[in-house]
Amino acid sequence: LLDEIEKAHPDIFNVLLQVMDDGRLTDGEGRTIDFRNVILIMTTNAGAQEARRNGIGFGAKFGVDSDKALEAVKQLFAAEFINRLDEMIFFDGLTREHIEVIVEMLVDELKERLKSEHRISLAMETSAMELLVETGFDPIYGARPMKRAIQRLMENPLADGIIGETFKRGMTLSAVRDGELIDFRPVVEEEGPRRGQRWALASAS
Repeated sequence: LLDEIEKAHPDIFNVLLQVMDDGRLTDGEGRTIDFRNVILIMTTNAGAQEARRNGIGFGAKFGVDSDKALEAVKQLFAAEFINRLDEMIFFDGLTREHIEVIVEMLVDELKERLKSEHRISLAMETSAMELLVETGFDPIYGARPMKRAIQRLMENPLADGIIGETFKRGMTLSAVRDGELIDFRPVVEEEGPRRGQRWALASAS
């Protein structure tokens, strides 16, 4: 996988021409590497800027005009390089539904780490999940900022709470949106916690 191939040095394209032509690569010392059983996948942002002009944010039309995208590819890459590609696939932008799935996956990973490393359970309120969806999506970079958003809004405050012993082993935390931040609130039994007793999730009102 060669990500964002348009950023590669021009010499790289000459190397790729040999690989795609002959199925092998010969270095300066005459050593040959067999590429006959290799599938090369290259990504590019060519045409993405044109697609963004259709709108930004959730609910905006963010489709790809394949003709315009192909024209952008032709402007970036030499004809002899394009002619050696077996297939070009154009992808539409991420939708809110896609972002929600990504958020759920990343939050589930964080929950597992909290449970296995610190014996802390985490319950996510809908408001907190919605904040992550809104904050972690960028119309230009897609879902790339999502991990940074989760680190800033969740991992950092959770780490501070664990280090400061505000959040202790056996606790259940409820993550709730508080403005543009996420607040982590310990959830206790209605009759009050007792030392050594596992804290249970109270029913939401």
